[in-house]
Amino acid sequence: MKTVFTIFSVLVSTVISTVNGCPPSDRAALLAFKAALHEPYLGIFNSWTGTDCCHNWYGVSCDPQSHRVADINLRGESEDPIFERAHRTGFMTGFMSPEIC
Repeated sequence: MKTVFTIFSVLVSTVISTVNGCPPSDRAALLAFKAALHEPYLGIFNSWTGTDCCHNWYGVSCDPQSHRVADINLRGESEDPIFERAHRTGFMTGFMSPEIC
């Protein structure tokens, strides 16, 4: 019985996360945005994995009702002393499509 309950719980949580997750089009747009940028030192995009960009993707916020991406805030601490000592910056480089702005 415990095994059946565990399987049921996993199935329900999978369905809920699929229903409440961000739309595939939003995820694809974010991944295209990420692919156009280069950020080698801070690992800002390391959390951008999985199918639900509304949960645990650094800097991404979603509307709670529509589950669509509502805000992107990719703040990097480029003035951190660790970067200064390494003579590196935390800046991103790349091309941002005018369609995003």
